[in-house]
Amino acid sequence: MILKLLNALFALGLLMASPASARLYITEFMANNRATIEDEDGDASDWIEIFNSGDTPVDLDGYFLTDAADTLTMWRFPSVEIAENGFLLVFASGKDRRNPESELHTSFRISSDGEYLALVNSDGTSVVADFGTEENPIPEQFEDSSYGLMQGGGLTPTMFIGPTQQVRVIIPADDSLGGDWTEQEFDDSGWQAAQMGIGYDENDTYAQEFGANGDLGNDFNGVNTSVYIRIPFEVSDPSTITNLTLRMKYDDGFVAYLNDTLVADANAPGGLTWNSEATGNHSDGEAVTFLDWDITSFVNRLRPGANVLAIHGLNDGITSSDMLITAELRGTRITDPSLGEPGYLASPSPRTFNGDTFDGFVGDTSFNIDRGFFEDPFALEVTSSTESAEIRYTL
Repeated sequence: MILKLLNALFALGLLMASPASARLYITEFMANNRATIEDEDGDASDWIEIFNSGDTPVDLDGYFLTDAADTLTMWRFPSVEIAENGFLLVFASGKDRRNPESELHTSFRISSDGEYLALVNSDGTSVVADFGTEENPIPEQFEDSSYGLMQGGGLTPTMFIGPTQQVRVIIPADDSLGGDWTEQEFDDSGWQAAQMGIGYDENDTYAQEFGANGDLGNDFNGVNTSVYIRIPFEVSDPSTITNLTLRMKYDDGFVAYLNDTLVADANAPGGLTWNSEATGNHSDGEAVTFLDWDITSFVNRLRPGANVLAIHGLNDGITSSDMLITAELRGTRITDPSLGEPGYLASPSPRTFNGDTFDGFVGDTSFNIDRGFFEDPFALEVTSSTESAEIRYTL
């Protein structure tokens, strides 16, 4: 009796001692990456995202990734830790790199035709998470579209850059700054400190829009058509950000960079220089109303801790009577994440929580009669290559 009890407790101990497997998921992968994210070599390699949903870190030493159900020990992890509620991105590039201090690259690539994909425990036999089973086959994968698990939970609106944000600003006198000023690490301590709402106005149209020291007056008016603005902000955990919106008031144009990556622009010329002009006019009435840019696809550019939004403001002429640049950056943070059904993701989200999933793509419509001008009535047949697709139309 005692021996049976000890055996039962030992078995229970094994179950209780191995919660890590139950907490790890393949939450997203991309099998046809063209422009979503680049690896350290500048290659658009395919990738696999692993999520630790537990409340303690997990060391993946000895775990495996595989794309073959009959070879579960295809590629072995080095000793690398995933933080609680954290993500690890592994490039499925075929480059076979296991340095825990650098990017990880599997020895295999993912087929866009759909195949098996699994995370395997360190025993080499226990599958922790997989896609491509008989019950859940991986469908065809498409260019720059990811596939994975829906991640729901509570959503909290978050303001990263608000109307009273402190900024640094300079009117460039030449091209000596180059493009380095858009990087987070750039030293802007010698720039003028101001509050959000930057520009000048010979009249009073924008008087209420300028922040403290934001009206640059004659330092800007008639001197240049370009202004550089750096807006620092903090993000505690970028992986929890599910969407990102840049809101802009501008007269007359701008180019915005998130940690040195171009994320939005308006009325901007190609080949920017230190004295570029806007390519069009954005009227005073329009300029005082926020316009929104969805920059969720650049969430992966956020860093834990210090970040910077850099804006190249543009005026439409050196004799213009006014100019204005104001920015807000808003996002949504996920809390208490939960996992849902697999499917295609509307926006790839490497290293961050996923949004909703959908079942597939609908093929384009085709018509049995080409467009033209007609006098007599006729029967028109509209079809789609997607089986059971519902086609709606209006006359």
